[in-house]
Amino acid sequence: MPSSPVPAMNADHLKIIPYQQRARGWKGQIATNPNCSTVVLAMALAPLKQFGIRRVIATTMQAISGAGYPGVASMDINANVIPFIGGEEEAFENQAMAWQASTVYFAVIELVAAVGLWLATPWGAVVWLTTVVSMAVIELMFPGIYGGSLTVVAFEAIMLSAYLVLAWMAARERPP
Repeated sequence: MPSSPVPAMNADHLKIIPYQQRARGWKGQIATNPNCSTVVLAMALAPLKQFGIRRVIATTMQAISGAGYPGVASMDINANVIPFIGGEEEAFENQAMAWQASTVYFAVIELVAAVGLWLATPWGAVVWLTTVVSMAVIELMFPGIYGGSLTVVAFEAIMLSAYLVLAWMAARERPP
């Protein structure tokens, strides 16, 4: 399967270009580039590679009317299950890169936290706590990403407080 260079992750793949040029007698090269959703997803998953992730199934809801589309878009979407998704201006790929990266980060970390909590592992609670604190920090320190909602910060603070109270109560019940 060919790979596309994502500079933050696998820029070393570009080292193959001189070999490709020599082997084929080319002056140019073929270097593909991934689309915007692939880059953000790949960057979010890169740190998790060390945990042995072998496969990820992802769905992106991209519009068929993307810039530079060759031909009549309606011909390709004719028998599509979801023939129309309104509000393209709100589409993921039209958002700021900080918003995209944050959204993918939370999509991945919340899933990892959910699995950890479901399996009752010690790291599940740690990852969940990281998501709670991360969301509060993003809302407070970087209001341009999600809007800086104090309601979200308050909700996260309540969740964190509830967790700490329940953890303290559980620790008191355990024998020494």
